[in-house]
This record gives sequence, structure tokens and C-alpha cells, in this order.
Amino acid sequence: IAMAVCAFGQALLSLAVGRNYTAQLIYSLVASTLLCGLSWFCLPRGLAMCTLFLFLDSATYVRIDGALDYWFTADDTCVPGGPAFDYTYYTTYTRIVGSIAGWAGVVLFQSLMGTWRMRTIFWTTTLVRVAAGAFDVGLVLRWNIAIGLSDKAAYMLGDAIVGDLCGMLAFMPAVLLTSKLCPRDLEATTYALLAGFQNFGTQVARSVGVSMMTGFGLHTEAPCDWAGLPGLIVAAHMAVPLVMLPLTFVLLPDLSPQDDLVKETAAELLQYPGAALARSESESELDSYADAAT
Repeated sequence: IAMAVCAFGQALLSLAVGRNYTAQLIYSLVASTLLCGLSWFCLPRGLAMCTLFLFLDSATYVRIDGALDYWFTADDTCVPGGPAFDYTYYTTYTRIVGSIAGWAGVVLFQSLMGTWRMRTIFWTTTLVRVAAGAFDVGLVLRWNIAIGLSDKAAYMLGDAIVGDLCGMLAFMPAVLLTSKLCPRDLEATTYALLAGFQNFGTQVARSVGVSMMTGFGLHTEAPCDWAGLPGLIVAAHMAVPLVMLPLTFVLLPDLSPQDDLVKETAAELLQYPGAALARSESESELDSYADAAT
């Protein structure tokens, strides 16, 4: 309920304040802090730590899609000598290739990382996703032109193939961890809770991204100013996500995907502070956790 209220409040705030991005950012940070605090009180400690990690994993990959989309598709009046991709290429051809690359990412994850420890999987995919940000930096700084590679070829190889492949490699462990934390008879509730935190983290990342675009002095309307875009990409896609590397060893269990995370979570249920409240609300839910633990 608290998450739904916070999400609804953010939608109302966006309508009320319009382009006051500072207010939206402050609300997102306050609401996310409140939700993380509630999860720490109301959930088993292991589940709460994983929930916090998944939220931060989404929130720290700052979304600057608006700036990048505009830079890739704007004409010469706004981006002199830029790619100026037509929408058929940008939204159709590259998405088809990206879908194939995403499928390859699933296969690669299953064949290569399926038996790794959870911590190893997450810090590896974080580093891979950070490295993928270099392709956007190279395109914006026109390094591809310097080596004789066209914008369309560079974007297809970079964002469409490597970007979507790395994105899927980062997405798969989050889905795997979420599914492994769902106890019997509470699969829908637990999965919705974990996925909701991830989605709210993405919304926070968008709010932070808009504020960072303003902070780096980007202007997408005449007179356009893209001088800060390379620095923005480095900060949003390569620097901030590195925060998750140490947190991987703090918030995630040192278990493999084959281990029973449900038992680990269920065994803690009766020890967390919100257990008494949960028991009064749903005895049957507590019983299902206890059964899972045994």
C-alpha cells in the first residue's frame, strides 16, 4: 500500500509542478528512503537486504534516455555533424537487432553464469554494464568517425548489440534473485513487492537523470548545448553504478542460484521486528513461511 501511495503521489506531483525537476527529485529520494525503511522493519532481514539491493541497483543506473535519444535523432541545426538517425532506423531496425542481442544475453547467462555465486554474478554484470557506457561516449566524441566507422554501424555494434546484450546480462540476475526469494504460497505477493521496488528504483533513476541533465547544462532546444553530454554519460552510466560493487558484498547472500534462498528467508521470519504485526494480519502467511523453512 505504501509503495502504491508513493507512486501515485509522484504522478500527482509531476502533474502539479511540471518542469520543477528539483521538487520531483526531492520527493523521489524521500519516498524511496521511507519505503526502504519500511521494508527493513516489515520484512525478514535477508529479504529486506536483497530488496534494498535490487532497488539501489535500479536507482544507481541513472536514466538519461531523453538526452541520448534527442542527440541521436536531432538534425544539424541542433547537433551539427551528429548522427541524425531517422526514426525507422532508430526505433525499428536497431530494436530488432537489439532483441536478438537480448536473446543472446539470456543464452550467455544460462550457459556461463548459471552456476556462479550471486555476488560474483552481480558485480560482474555491473562492470559489464559500466564498460558498455564507453560506446556512447565514443559516439558523442566522434571517435568512430576518427577510425572510419559510420554512425549507423557504430550505433548498431554498440548500443543495439553490446548495449542490449549487457542490459540483458544485468537484468537476468535480478529476475533470478527475485524468483528465488519467493516463498511457497506467497509467490505473487513477494514477487510483486520485489518487482515494485525495482520499478520504483527506475523511476528514481529517471528523476536523478533529469536533474543531472540540467546540472550538466544540456539544452535540447535552440540554442542547443551538448558540451556536457560526454561527462553526463560517464557520471550516469559509468561512475554512479560502481557504488553497487561494495554493496554486492554487504547486501547479497554468498549463495549460488542452486541454493534454497526461500529457506534462508523463511527461517528468519519469526525473528524480524514486523513478525508480530504480520502474524496478526495473516496467520496463514506465517504458516506458509514456516513450512518453507522446514
